[in-house]
Amino acid sequence: MSANITLRFATVDVHHDDGIVISTLAGGAKLWVVYPPTTHNMSSLARLYSDPDALFEVSFSTFQNGILLLQRDGQTVYVPPNCPHFVFTLSSCILYGCEITPPSVFAGRIKSLRATVASARSSGGKRLHETLTAFIQGLEGALMDTTSVHPVLDAWVQEADYIGSVFTTDGKAVLACLENVWRKFFRTTSLTSCPACGTISGEFDHHFQSSHLTFLPFKNQRRGRS
Repeated sequence: MSANITLRFATVDVHHDDGIVISTLAGGAKLWVVYPPTTHNMSSLARLYSDPDALFEVSFSTFQNGILLLQRDGQTVYVPPNCPHFVFTLSSCILYGCEITPPSVFAGRIKSLRATVASARSSGGKRLHETLTAFIQGLEGALMDTTSVHPVLDAWVQEADYIGSVFTTDGKAVLACLENVWRKFFRTTSLTSCPACGTISGEFDHHFQSSHLTFLPFKNQRRGRS
């Protein structure tokens, strides 16, 4: 839980959060502009993150299908995971908030990784390292959650090429940690089909490694589950 004192006419530039954002207002009023995390909007957000001189007030027309929310004293706003949003303070207030990131939201986190990495890169190497480390930690939890694993695998397959390019260029220091997470998952999973390829012959782990984890060192090694 955090508490932020904001003055009249203060703004929070457009950004996204990985989890569910819950914000309750004490006094004053705020105006929220919230957009769905569509491919178009997340691509626009990634470009905005990549340009340190860009302003949302100038480039907001590139986003689509947004809604306006007027938040008054005592009201709570819930922003779904990965939704680009902008906040304008109409009158001075205190905003109490928290972010919840259950395993069920991780598939969306994979799909929004381009925007997340663009934001981290704009803040420097340390922030990017922290972002990729947190991504690996979130992946581990989501793969161990039986209700999340199928959406996570589906999202991973869709974004595998981009994920590989990020970790082999900016994430070499944590590549072994990522491999260990997948090894742990393969030792415990009983899956026999792939979200991209359907029913497969042979072991699931060998198929997934050779088809969707080709950037990891174990890609050419066939392992049992011992």
